[in-house]
Amino acid sequence: MIEHLVFLSIMALGHMAHTLKAVVQIREADKTMTLRKYIAERPYKTGLSVAGSLIGYVMLADTGQLTLVAAMGVGYMADSVFDVAANKTRTQL
Repeated sequence: MIEHLVFLSIMALGHMAHTLKAVVQIREADKTMTLRKYIAERPYKTGLSVAGSLIGYVMLADTGQLTLVAAMGVGYMADSVFDVAANKTRTQL
C-alpha cells in the first residue's frame, strides 16, 4: 500500500507541473492570472483532469505497467488530453 502513495505523489506532482505550466503561459498575456484564479475559473476541467489522472493510474496499476515515469506522465498529460478533446469538439461544431 505504501508503494501506491509514492506513485500517487509522483502523479500529483506531474499534474501540478502541467497546471503551473499552463498558468505561466497564460500569465504572459494576462499578468493578473494566479494559480487560485486559474483553478477557480476552470473547476470542471480541473476536476475532470484529476479524475482522468486517477483513471490512468488505476489502468496502469491493473495492467502491471505502473512505473514512476508512467505515473508522472499520466498526471502531466491528463490536463492536455481534455484540452485536445475540447478543441476537437469545438472545431467539429
